[in-house]
Amino acid sequence: MHRPRSLAHIGGNAKYLLHVRRQAEAICNLANRLGCEFLLSHGPHFPTAAAAARQSKLRFAVMIHSGVAPSWTAKMLRLVQRPDVVFWELPSTRERYMPLFSDVLSTQIPAVLDAQFADSNTCPSARSSSLKRVGLVAAFSPRKRIDKFLALAEHPLTRDIEFHLIGFVAREFADWWENDMATRVSRLRRTGRLKIADGTHGVSAEVGLLDGLIITSDDEGVPNVAMEALAVGARVISLELEGVDILRQQLASQNAELAITIVPRGPDEITKLAECLNQPVLELTREEIAAAARFVTRADYGAQVIAAALRRGMSNA
Repeated sequence: MHRPRSLAHIGGNAKYLLHVRRQAEAICNLANRLGCEFLLSHGPHFPTAAAAARQSKLRFAVMIHSGVAPSWTAKMLRLVQRPDVVFWELPSTRERYMPLFSDVLSTQIPAVLDAQFADSNTCPSARSSSLKRVGLVAAFSPRKRIDKFLALAEHPLTRDIEFHLIGFVAREFADWWENDMATRVSRLRRTGRLKIADGTHGVSAEVGLLDGLIITSDDEGVPNVAMEALAVGARVISLELEGVDILRQQLASQNAELAITIVPRGPDEITKLAECLNQPVLELTREEIAAAARFVTRADYGAQVIAAALRRGMSNA
């Protein structure tokens, strides 16, 4: 499916809108063959799904995961077809978009770990819970703030810690990587302060080797990689992010919130991150962190919440 872009990408949006009708018809045809009763759109293709719901007269729900998605798509979908249910993940997302959907049933989506990851990865219980090997896992882009992670690897307080940069450079950011990151990364690799792992075909094996995950992104929803790291018993150390705080609140129900450390943003944030990496070992074991994380992010609970809201949406329509 074609996807909308921000308002600055006029050409990309024009290309997207040219395909909306055709792709909505394809959705309708598939829904008719399957005997669907509800269309559920996991953005950012909201207008396409709204057009399909309008054509098919099926009930319609959307999942809005974060405020990063182009806001014009939410406004456009409301003009095309009012959804019966709106799901949201972060309180700030609800505050941003809910004025558009004040007359619509809305429900918060629990943070849920990918069941495939949970089934194929176990907690490496043989290792200690101290922070000896920490990593940043991402599709590398400017908003992931790789520069802050590299600054952490360069900090004098972290000389005894092994840093791993795990992921890949998307084609659209190749120039940024070459111009702004490559030289610094190469220097750190030569000095032995940094190791690189290619995450093009998956990162689960590399995540399983970490003692701690570092998150320095400018913005995120609830980071999948944070749930994955916790699920194998690794700690999460993050700059302030609403989605990470959501995870910490969920872990509090199992008395495991100390598995996540959130560092305030500001001029001394790198030093504070470095200090966190040198704090004494937590009382929580890797096994306790993994068990708590897997319990609070289990897929069946998230599915129950979504299914219950869809039933209410159908009965209210």
